[in-house]
Amino acid sequence: MRLLKYSCLIALLLISGCSSTPRKTHEYLLTIPVKIHALAHPSLLPKNITLMPIDLAGYLDGIEMVQISPDGQLFRAQNHLWAEPLPQQLQQITRNYLSMRLPTINWYHLDDRVKTVQLNIHINQFVADTQGLVHINGNWQLYQNDGHLLIQGDFNLKQPLRHDGYLAMTQSLSSLWETTLNQITKDWSLHH
Repeated sequence: MRLLKYSCLIALLLISGCSSTPRKTHEYLLTIPVKIHALAHPSLLPKNITLMPIDLAGYLDGIEMVQISPDGQLFRAQNHLWAEPLPQQLQQITRNYLSMRLPTINWYHLDDRVKTVQLNIHINQFVADTQGLVHINGNWQLYQNDGHLLIQGDFNLKQPLRHDGYLAMTQSLSSLWETTLNQITKDWSLHH
């Protein structure tokens, strides 16, 4: 009986020792530059704006980093993840960036419950493709507090990855998001 007990224990140890070790998970955060050139207050814009929650296409709503093939096939990374959900990262980065870029504007959260102009941003793509490019596209609208559309625009940007890998993807997407926000704020300055 003892022999059977020890044989089972040894077999169990051998089986557990042969099981594959889990692959290491890597997590990434988007970044913005520490120093951002402030713009003069665009005459079109009011002093108070609420940045509404950034709306991402459903396939971007998880924590997996996403690549897309030319034919539209999605590849979700299993071991390369966003450290925080992408919508929250983009919301925080965008609010911080706009606060530094347009410091004369008071930026509010949705839950501040202040009647202000509302900035809506919808993102259709925030990915790298299998050809070595990162893509960001979508649109934005500024609405008066009565719901009247004040101004709107689209963005569709891409740039090559600087290097291979998910860290390079994160850095390129961060840089391209900054370029996108620059474009949006410049568009505001042109509409006065």
